[in-house]
Amino acid sequence: MKLRYIFIQAFILFNSFLFAQNQADTKMLIAEQRLLTTGPRVAFMEGTQVFYAPNGLVMKGILAKNTPLWTTGPNVVFKSGTRIVLNKAGKVIKGTLSNNTSLWTKGPNVIFLAGGEVGFARNGKVSFGILAQNTSLWTSGTGPNALFMAGTRVDFDSEGKVSTGVLAKKKSFRMLNGKTKTFQIGTTVRINTNGRIK
Repeated sequence: MKLRYIFIQAFILFNSFLFAQNQADTKMLIAEQRLLTTGPRVAFMEGTQVFYAPNGLVMKGILAKNTPLWTTGPNVVFKSGTRIVLNKAGKVIKGTLSNNTSLWTKGPNVIFLAGGEVGFARNGKVSFGILAQNTSLWTSGTGPNALFMAGTRVDFDSEGKVSTGVLAKKKSFRMLNGKTKTFQIGTTVRINTNGRIK
């Protein structure tokens, strides 16, 4: 019986510790506040809950103003009133663009749409985004270039090639079975690392 009591007390103490840790890692802002990231302090909106990394840097919150932030490449301006997510080093993982913005993928830079969410991989390349215009892009594996549709989301693999996107022009791809198939405008294609349609 005594052993059971000790076990219960230890369990309660451990959960209290976890609760305290979680409370220390988040904060609800009662007024607009400028908080620490790896660059200059960033203004977060009143009423937003911000999340902190163990090193004390902000990892997530809603921006109070259009804000330039570090993405491993050049600074990119993110939109006020939208959620920003940063890694422990203070680099942007994902956020919403305030303007049409030219960013690095495979080959020439690509223009992504203002007001669209964009994500970044560890190597600094874009992992996903909304195209501002019809854009010809490399596809995963040894697949051909294809024209992808403005206003739609494209996802990129680790090399900066498209793994998922919506076609703006009909295009033929090889299927998993080795046969070729033509896909029409407006079709979402998912391309594997060998350049074939999943």
